[in-house]
Amino acid sequence: MKVTMDEKEFQIEFEKNQIERDKLEFEKIKFKGSNKFVAKNFGLLITSIISIATVFVSYIQFQKAQSSKELELEISETNLRISEMEGERRYKFDVTKFIMDNGDKIFEGTSEQQERTKNIMLVAFPPEINEQIFANIKATKSDEESQNIWEKGEVQADKLAERQTFEILRDGESIQYYIDLLQSPNRDIRQEASKILIRKKERQVVINMLIDNLKPDGERASYRNNFYIAFTLYKMPEKWASDEARINKVMDLRKSTNYSDYHFKKYIELAIKNMK
Repeated sequence: MKVTMDEKEFQIEFEKNQIERDKLEFEKIKFKGSNKFVAKNFGLLITSIISIATVFVSYIQFQKAQSSKELELEISETNLRISEMEGERRYKFDVTKFIMDNGDKIFEGTSEQQERTKNIMLVAFPPEINEQIFANIKATKSDEESQNIWEKGEVQADKLAERQTFEILRDGESIQYYIDLLQSPNRDIRQEASKILIRKKERQVVINMLIDNLKPDGERASYRNNFYIAFTLYKMPEKWASDEARINKVMDLRKSTNYSDYHFKKYIELAIKNMK
């Protein structure tokens, strides 16, 4: 399915209007006064929203396919992107909600909690947004260790924004880190993370962890996450195997609402076909 320039222009105008409506709605939160966390960190939250508005309208991109298989995957990606369009209309509020829901870990948590939260944000949100948010969070920190965590996040987000994905992806992080990257908004990162997982020596550990990370219907990014887990299982050389419970979990994807989508269904079936 080809997205025309007229459709892009229409989407841009739609998002501009929606941004203005959402900004007015968000102002109501400011004056409710009952949430001390919102009041204390309102500057950071509103800055996050403005940052998202500046990058959201340029989010749809296409790359030239190098082979028929890549073209097929590109089509699947396009359908994936279109299926998520309505949800991403409120993407800017997702960031604000995440900061509010995880404020205790971000602003008062241990180093381990802050590091984990930073990594989740690197996966969940575009780098252009994270770079500014991380800088704002770092400015709230008084201890050097916490400052270093968020400063490192700034550097990582900057490299991702410049599409230096290989340096980010090959820095020796954990298996879970690469599985989390399968949810990244960046298509190149998702595909490279999948390749890294396939090459891992701990083959059975990777397979089991992939299946354990399948998301239930309705959970945020379940389509994208489960699509790429199935894609990775499909690409596993010499077929894959696991215990009965995990195999049933993969088979149950046939019962998900996402399975009604042609491209999602195709890669679920290819993953199952590649099972021993």
